[in-house]
Amino acid sequence: MSATVFLVGAGASVDAGMPLVTQLTKELRDRLPDIRDINGHTRAEFPALFNAIASHDDEVIENYERFFEWLSFIRQAQMGPFNKLTCFTLPPQLLTAAGELAFVIKKPVWEILRSQHQLPTYQPGYFARLRDFLPEHGRLKVFTTNYDLCVEDACRNQGIDVVTGFHPSTGQWTPSLFRNPGPGINLYKLHGSLNWNLGDDGVDWGNCPPVERYPPKWDQEPDLILGPGSKLQHDDPFVTLYAELHRAIRRAKVCVAIGHSFRDLHIKEPIRGASHRGMTVIDVNPSPCEWSFCHYTKIRMRAKEALESGKILQAIQR
Repeated sequence: MSATVFLVGAGASVDAGMPLVTQLTKELRDRLPDIRDINGHTRAEFPALFNAIASHDDEVIENYERFFEWLSFIRQAQMGPFNKLTCFTLPPQLLTAAGELAFVIKKPVWEILRSQHQLPTYQPGYFARLRDFLPEHGRLKVFTTNYDLCVEDACRNQGIDVVTGFHPSTGQWTPSLFRNPGPGINLYKLHGSLNWNLGDDGVDWGNCPPVERYPPKWDQEPDLILGPGSKLQHDDPFVTLYAELHRAIRRAKVCVAIGHSFRDLHIKEPIRGASHRGMTVIDVNPSPCEWSFCHYTKIRMRAKEALESGKILQAIQR
C-alpha cells in the first residue's frame, strides 16, 4: 500500500451528512439577500448580481466556485490595465457589488458547513476504513480538497494517528511532522480547513500560516481558499501541501480518487500526467467521469459503500 495515495473530494463526504457542491450552491444563493457587506448592510445587489451572471452562465447555478470565479474576473477586469480593454454590460451598482461581495462571501460558506458538523446526521465514521490501506512501512498519504473534518474526526475517534502538518499542542504549522515514521495517515488539506484560523487575536499577519484548532473553534472564521482562480496560493501551508501532492503522485502506482470531480486543473493535470507514465487511477464515484486517464478503473459507488465493502481494496490488489 506504500505506493497508493488517496484523493478525497466533496462527493466522499455526502454519506457523512455534508452537502454536494450543487446543494451548497443552492443554499448559498438562498442566503445572498441576507449577507451583510463590510459595513453591516444587506445588499439587494448581491442576489441581483448572481442572477445576472447565471443568466449568461448556467454552470453558476450548480457550482458556487464558478460564481466565485466570475467575482474574481469582474473585480480584476475593473482594474488597470484590464479596464482599458474591458466593456461591461452590467449596471455600475452590480460591478461595485462584485468587489464588495468577494470580501464577505466566505463567511456563509463556512456557516453552512459548520452547521452540518453540528447536526445529528453528521456521521463520518466510515472514513476510519482508511486504516485498511495503511502501509506496512511509512504512512498513508491522503490529499483532500474538502474543508470539512470528516477524515480527522473519523480516524482519530478510532485511534488512528492523523498528521495534518500542524503541531497537535500549539496548532502551529510544522510540516516536518509529515516525516514522522510511525503508522498512521498524513492528511493534506489542499484548500484549507474549517479549523484553520488566524491567531487568537484574529489579526491577519500577512504571510504567516494559519493556526489549526482541534477540536475546532466554531466561533472564528477559518482560512479557506474559494474559487478556482485563487487555489494556487504562494505561501504556506498551501505551497508545501501542493509540493507534497506532486511528489506523492510522481511516486505512486495507484491513486484512489473518492468523490472527486477533477475540476481543478492544477490537480487534474498532474494526475493525468502520472497516469500517462503508468499510475492507475481508481475513480470511486457513482457519476461518470468527464476526463480520460490512460490507466483507469471505475467503481460506481458512493464512498461509504466502497470503503465498507472492500471494493477499493480489491481493485488495488488486481
